[in-house]
Parts: sequence; C-alpha cells; structure tokens
Amino acid sequence: MSTSSYRLLLGALAALCLNAHATTEASPVSTAVSPRQVAAALPDAPPAAPVILTPTLGLLLSTALPFFSGTAEAGAQVTLSLDGNIAATVTADVNGRWSYTPSLLELLSNGVHTLVAVSTNIAGQTGPAASVQFSILALGPETVILSGPALSTAQQQARFTFASSALLVSYECALDSDTFVACDTPRDFTGLAEGPHQLQVRSRDLLGLLTDNTPATYSWTVDLTPPKTTFTSTPPAYSNAPTSAFAFQASEPRSTFTCALDSGPALPCASPHLTLLLADGPYTLAVRARDTAGNQEAEATTYSWTVDTVAPGVSLVTSPPKVLAGTAASFGFAATEALATFQCSVGGLEFQDCLSNITLENLLPGTHTLHVRAVDAAGNIGVAVSYTWETTPAGGGTTDPGPGTGGGQTPDDSGVIGGTLDDELLGGGLGCGATSPAPAMWAGALLAGLMARARRRKS
Repeated sequence: MSTSSYRLLLGALAALCLNAHATTEASPVSTAVSPRQVAAALPDAPPAAPVILTPTLGLLLSTALPFFSGTAEAGAQVTLSLDGNIAATVTADVNGRWSYTPSLLELLSNGVHTLVAVSTNIAGQTGPAASVQFSILALGPETVILSGPALSTAQQQARFTFASSALLVSYECALDSDTFVACDTPRDFTGLAEGPHQLQVRSRDLLGLLTDNTPATYSWTVDLTPPKTTFTSTPPAYSNAPTSAFAFQASEPRSTFTCALDSGPALPCASPHLTLLLADGPYTLAVRARDTAGNQEAEATTYSWTVDTVAPGVSLVTSPPKVLAGTAASFGFAATEALATFQCSVGGLEFQDCLSNITLENLLPGTHTLHVRAVDAAGNIGVAVSYTWETTPAGGGTTDPGPGTGGGQTPDDSGVIGGTLDDELLGGGLGCGATSPAPAMWAGALLAGLMARARRRKS
C-alpha cells in the first residue's frame, strides 16, 4: 500500500472511531467499533472522474491567475496538473466541492493551457482523469495621456495628466528614453532643452501582476527660435501700377504672417498679398512671421517701392537755329523727373535710347526733324516733342535760332530713333562713322541723309 493510501486509511479509521464513541444525553455509554465495521465503511470501487466546473472547455480568460473549481467524492484528494505538471492537490469538502487558485509565483502565460484533475478516495483508489482546455490572454491596463503641452511650444516646462482603464494602478514614466521610473499624475517637467521630446507613460495594477505593454506616448517640440521672413516676389522699386503683388515665405513651415503698410496696423495676411489701388507716392510693406510655437520675428522684414503713374515731360534745353549754315546740329534735353531717360527719333523711324546731349554731324543740306521723349523709372513714357530745322551749305543762306537760342519746339509722339550722327558725302556716295552708344540711330540718320540728298537731286 502506498504512503498516501495508508494515510487515507488511517484517517478513515480515526473518523469511524470518533463517531463510534459519540454519546447522547440519554445514554452516555460509548460503543466500541469492530474491525469488520471499519472494513464495511471503506469504498469498494475506484472513484468516478472529478467534474471540472471552471474553466469550461474553450474558455478565453483575461487573467494570468485563473480560478479552478469542480466536484468529486467527499473527502477525496483531487490532484491537479497544468500542462503536464502537477500544480496542486486539494481535498473535496463534505459537499464534494474543491477549488484552487495559483499563487503569484505561478502566473500562467498567454496561450492555450490544459488542466487535468484526478481524484483518489479514502481507500486509496484512484479514478479516471478529467481534463479541460482553455486559453489565456491577459492584457494589462490601458493608459491614456489626457493633457500635455502644445505640439510646438516656446515653453521649457510641461505638465501632463494621464489615466488608466484600471481603477487601482500605479504609473511609470519615461522621458526621451526607455527607462521607466515611478511617477504620479499630474507630472511636471522643467528645464527642457530646445528640440523634440517624447514622454511614455504606462500603468501597472497594484498587485504588480499586469503592466500596460503598450505605453501611451506624447511627442512635442520645444522651439525657441523665431522664424525669418523672405520676400520671393515684389513689385519693381518704381512701379506704374497702383496695385502691387507680393509673395513671401518663412523659414519655418506653417508660420503665420502679419502685414503693415507704412504706419498702418499690422493685420493678419498670407502669401500672395496685394496692395490695392495705391495713390502715387512711396510705400513700405512690413511683414512679420510667427511660428507654431508662438515665436515672433524680432523685426519685420520690409520692402519699399514707389508708385508712379504720371508720365514725365521733356523739353529742349539747347537746339540748333531753324536755318543752320553747316553740317552739325547739337541738342540738349531735360525731363520733369530726375531719374528719367530719353528716347530719340530722326526721320520718323523707331525711337531708340539716347543721351541728354547729342550732336548730329555731317548733315546733308535740307530739312531735318528730331523727336525726343522722356521715360521715367516706373516705365511711364511721356509725350514726344519735335524740332525741325534746315541745313544749308556753310557760308550760304540765313540763320534762325532754335528754342535754346530763340527757336521753337513742337510736342509730337510720332516716330522712334535716337543718337549722334557723323556722316559725310564723299563724291557720289554716303559715308558715316558712329560715335554714340545707340548705333541704331546711325542707320536712321543715314537714311534721313539719303532722303535729303535725293530731294536735292530732284530739285
């Protein structure tokens, strides 16, 4: 007989002896129990297989410490095995119930498990086994971060609050690392360096059995650097358009802008930005950027320009006499705007750029006309004035002074050319030499000379 069976038998005998010596109030006399009575009280067959009530077959449990229970013969020893290893031996009570819960050192892993139960009766007889298969998916509490700093901030301190799906938990935090330390909610951090940061928070139940395996995370950036605005498109420094368009960008994405025209208020604006229907005069647009962290550009970026929609006027300062005895004619021009340039035309040809002082040399005898107009820095083109004079051979004819010396000038907007001429008739041909930076004028002057020569021959 095995040791366990022997112990069961001794226990049964002791129980019978105690019952046999029981007394009543009517008859305090004890009665002796014979060995035959003890043998008759012992079971003569192996016990039936125990019944496993929990867990049921195929049950999915969410705890690593499941509760096992069932029924068996009263007083039977029920041996429980988990996944082939004996976990515990428990005794069925007088009602035949038994139960078992693993200790904290016996946490079951996630996955499929098999429980086997075998009972042994008081006679030491072992019955058939009962088994059940179940699964465990023990998930820790879920942690959520309730509040934190702005995703981009100029503050070097941050406060976080967080919570857990479990009621009684402790928390652990890891800032910019994977090293978790105990923390409470709310949690404050100070002295944060400029740059990106990340906080991880996980919760753990108070027994320490389950931990959030997917910590809540929060990422943000400490930004202490203001953005810088750059103009990418502007009107010219002198513009003849009353409406001007600007384009600009900031050194940091998602920045916002304010715009101020001259001494006006700084108002929210975006790129592209239009200044509408401005009167003539100088203007300055100031643009200032603010990044998502709240850093504002220290000084606004500015651009200055002038709106000018008025065309300049031109006048002849010097000119030859109306009848010129000779082959050279000199002119001087003046404009009503300081930065204006000039365009000249001789003989009705296209206007070309010319200087404010020109000399036409080696002119053929005959009638000549010069047109001149001014162009300002904004591109406005003024009305041309013209001057007509006649050249005669040196020593012949009369002279009539021009505007600069008593002659006159006529506004005109026809033709285009300009420059200084040096041409002469050599025998039956026409030769020239260019001395001005506007070579196209020489062609016009030569053409005018040829036309004059042709008129003389006809006469």
